[in-house]
Amino acid sequence: MIQPDEITELDLSVSKYRLRTPAGNCVIYPNVRKIYIPPKFDIEQYNNLDNLMFPNLEEIVIDPQNKVLKSNGPLLYAYDKLRFVFSAGNQDTLTLPEEPITEIGYQALKHTRCSHIICNSPTINLHPSALEDAFWTKTDKEFFILNDILYRAKYTGNTLYIPDGIKHIYDRAFDLFPDHSLIHTINAPIPLSYMSNNISYILKHPAFHIKKYIIRSAPNINMDTLYLMSELQHIEVLDQENTSNYKSVNGILYTKDLSALVAYPCAKKQRIIQLPEGTQHIQCEAFMSPINKKIKLILPRSLKTISEHAFIGTNVTDLTVHYNPEIDLFEMLNTLPRNLHVVKQDGTTTHYEFKSRTRNLWEKISQLWNTKQFTQDNIAYEKFNILSNRDTKMEIAQKRCCLPNAHPGYLEYLKKNALAFCCDMLKANNSEGIVTFLNTYAQYISTNTLLKLFKSSQTQENATVTAYLLSHLHQRVPAPEPSLKL
Repeated sequence: MIQPDEITELDLSVSKYRLRTPAGNCVIYPNVRKIYIPPKFDIEQYNNLDNLMFPNLEEIVIDPQNKVLKSNGPLLYAYDKLRFVFSAGNQDTLTLPEEPITEIGYQALKHTRCSHIICNSPTINLHPSALEDAFWTKTDKEFFILNDILYRAKYTGNTLYIPDGIKHIYDRAFDLFPDHSLIHTINAPIPLSYMSNNISYILKHPAFHIKKYIIRSAPNINMDTLYLMSELQHIEVLDQENTSNYKSVNGILYTKDLSALVAYPCAKKQRIIQLPEGTQHIQCEAFMSPINKKIKLILPRSLKTISEHAFIGTNVTDLTVHYNPEIDLFEMLNTLPRNLHVVKQDGTTTHYEFKSRTRNLWEKISQLWNTKQFTQDNIAYEKFNILSNRDTKMEIAQKRCCLPNAHPGYLEYLKKNALAFCCDMLKANNSEGIVTFLNTYAQYISTNTLLKLFKSSQTQENATVTAYLLSHLHQRVPAPEPSLKL
C-alpha cells in the first residue's frame, strides 16, 4: 500500500487514497504539492478535507466540469456563492482572487498559520468559526488581520502594539485575551476612537488596565476615549513634529503649538498641577480626574479662556489664579474651590477660604471677580438655583426670562414647569391667571405641553381656558385635530 509520505500529487477521484482514518482523524500527506478535484466532488464532500492534510500544498487543480468549486492556486472556494472555504496551511498571508469574495466560511482557516488576508471586497464577512483551531494562535503571530481590520489578537505581554495600516478594530478582537492578563500600555497608529464604533465595549475588557497610551499619529482625538481609560497616567504622541495635531509634554496632551491644554490623564499621580506659562486655553473636559481625587491647581498668567466643563469630574480644592476679569472662571469650574488664591496685577496674592455654599457666597465672589456679566447674570441665577419654593422660582423666572441677555436657565425652568404651574391654577379655578400667563409665555411653550394643558382644562370643565387654548392651538396647527373639539 502506498504510504502518505511517498505521494507528491493526489487525485481525489482515486478511491485508494484515504482522507480519513476509521477513527475520523485526517490522514496527513506531508509531500503533496498538488491535488486534483474531480467533476463530482461537490460542496458536501469537501467537508472531509482539512488544511492539516496538506501542510505543503502549492496548487489545487479542479476539473473544468466541476461547477460547484473553484480554485486559484492554493485556494479552494465555493463557485456558486464565492464563499472561501479552504486554504493551504503553509502561508502567512493570503490574497484572495479578483472576484468579490463575500464570506470566509466555516472553519476555513482551521489548521492554517495564515494571519493576514487581503481581498478586494470591502464588505467581506468572517464566519464565527472561520478561525477555529487556527495555528497562528500558537505561533509568534499576534494578530489576525482582514484587509485593514484587526479582527483577532492574542495576549503576548502587557504592551499592546497595534500594527500600522489598521483602520478598524473588530468589537470582539480581544476575546482571546484571558481575563487575568494585564494590558498596561497601548501603542496605536492612530487614536483608538478612529478604529472602532464600539470603543466603550473594547476598553471595558477585563484585560485592559491602561496606564500609558501612545499614539504614533494623532489627528483629532475623541476625548470620550481618554475618559474611558480610568487608570490612564501618561499620554504620548510620537512623530509630533511631522504628522500630529498634538504634542505631549510630561504625559499631558497639548495642541501642537502648546497654546491649549487638551487632556490631563485621569489617574496621573500629581496632586499639585501647575500649567506652564504660554498655555492660553483649557479645552472642554481637559481634566477628567475621578471625583474623589483632590487636586491643587495653579493657572498661568497667560491663560485667556476656559471651555465649559473643562474641569468636569474634577475636585479642585485649592486654586491659584492670576486676576483676569475676562475669564468667567467660576462658571467654568462648575464648583468653587475651598481655597482660592488670587494673584493681582501688582504681584500680591490674596487668599480666600470658602467653607460652605451659602446664599451670599456668589455675592462675595462678585466683589472678588468683578465682571459685569458675572455680577448681573451669574450671581442672580446662582441665587435662583438655591431657592426651593417652586412658586417663588416661577415668579422670578417670569420676570427675568424675557429680559435682554437673560441667563437661558430661566427660560428652561419656565418651559419645564409651565404645565404644573398652570395645572395648579386650574385646580384653584384661576382662569384669568392662566390666560395672562399664556398671553406672555405661550410662544416659549411646546405644542405638546399646551395639548396636555388643553386636556386638563377639559377634565376640569374650565370653558374659559379650553376656549383660549383651542384658539391658540388652531393657530399652530393648520388642520384642527379631532381631539380639539369643544
